[in-house]
Amino acid sequence: MKKEKTPIIPVSDELRHQARLFIKAMEMVSAIYGSSLSHEEFMDKAEEFLCILQEDESAFDAIAEA
Repeated sequence: MKKEKTPIIPVSDELRHQARLFIKAMEMVSAIYGSSLSHEEFMDKAEEFLCILQEDESAFDAIAEA
C-alpha cells in the first residue's frame, strides 16, 4: 500500500506573523500569571495581550515590565 503525501498548504507571511504574535502573547501571560489562571482566563488574557501587540509591537516591552 502506497503512502499518500500530505498536501503542503501555503501559509502567508502575515499568518505566520500573527501566529508568532499570539505565541508571544501566550508566553507573556504564562510568565506573568504562571498557573494561577483557568484556561478561559488564560486565553482571555492572551487575546488582550495579542491586541496590544498587534497595535504596537514595542508595547511588548512595556507589558513585560509591568
